[in-house]
Amino acid sequence: MAEIWNTLVGAGAVVVGAGLTGGFTLLKGRQERTDKERDRLEQRITRHREIRREAYLSLLNNAEAVDTLQRDFTMSEEGSPEEFRSELDTASARLHQSLLVVRMEGPSEVADAAQELVRKYHELSGHMRSDDGMTLGDLLTTRIETLNAREEFLRATTKALDSSQ
Repeated sequence: MAEIWNTLVGAGAVVVGAGLTGGFTLLKGRQERTDKERDRLEQRITRHREIRREAYLSLLNNAEAVDTLQRDFTMSEEGSPEEFRSELDTASARLHQSLLVVRMEGPSEVADAAQELVRKYHELSGHMRSDDGMTLGDLLTTRIETLNAREEFLRATTKALDSSQ
């Protein structure tokens, strides 16, 4: 009878040991899966942040190109207005394309600030194209509004990029 009890106790110990080992293995597998899911989510968030940042930088670079053309035109007495208009149309088209990407990437606060910035550049370009006799005061006012819109866009992008970390 002692042999049977020893056998049963030994078998029971093996079953309990196997159960514990299986339980620990299961817990470890779940933890590893959770860690992998967290890593994938972090990578996805990081990638999305990079895409947004690239879109924001593209808009700023294209806005700078329009800004440079506008500034050069107002400071220069050389070159033909038609050449200027052609270059400005091309730069404005690139700026608008960048705006579309920013609007797709969001968030809405950044998209709204980008829309306002592009609208201000477009307004200034419109004044420069027209022959309505824009005064220096009008030019400076529009220019200051454009710079303020750019600062608001930068604030919105900084906030959006900081919150997506």
